[in-house]
Amino acid sequence: MKFFDQLSIGLISAVAMIPLAQSAAVFAISAQIPSASVVAGTKAEDLFNQGEQKYQKGDYQGAIAAYTQAIALNPNYAQAYHNRGNARSDLGDKQGAVADYNQALRINPNYAKAYYNRGNARDDLGDKQGAVADYNQALRINPNYAQAYNNRGLARFKLGDKQGAVADYNQALRIAPNHVNAYYNRGVARRSLGNKQGAIQDFQKAADLYQKQGDKDNYQKAINNLKKLQ
Repeated sequence: MKFFDQLSIGLISAVAMIPLAQSAAVFAISAQIPSASVVAGTKAEDLFNQGEQKYQKGDYQGAIAAYTQAIALNPNYAQAYHNRGNARSDLGDKQGAVADYNQALRINPNYAKAYYNRGNARDDLGDKQGAVADYNQALRINPNYAQAYNNRGLARFKLGDKQGAVADYNQALRIAPNHVNAYYNRGVARRSLGNKQGAIQDFQKAADLYQKQGDKDNYQKAINNLKKLQ
């Protein structure tokens, strides 16, 4: 059970991606030719926001088209590359998603969410080691990234490192005590390690949280796992 990490809309987020020196240079140019600079920047941002709206509605093809237009106007729009990667991944184009995350990271090497989501895509492509490496990078940048701990735990479990997986789920839960998927995943890992009582506790906690969230499918999965252990 993994999560995507989509960035929120807004000019502030996009501007925050620009390194300080580059930002100063952009400001200097804007002061000389304000109309052209402002119009181009606003249009790229508008297209990006259109992409966000389409993405939220599940129109991934439309979102990709809008992000692509934004990138055409601003080739250094790391956020647009990142979010286009998410849309491509949702459509099953994992290789295209990785290519977009690569571009986002070329522009902004400290983009934790791009590392995280590239890790997800690499995991889906079967590159578990590459996924772990990306989650490591995301956690280096943001040590409180609970979702990255959860997903690194999943990758480690698939690689046979069950103890490492449990350690990652523990970290995810230390940061986010109601991280329901971390409870469920830790239950799976603990069961495989022979820790029956710990697995029961985790599946029970996961079931309770899924029920509160109205997630009937995952609630039933947790209950089924409980029944197998009791």
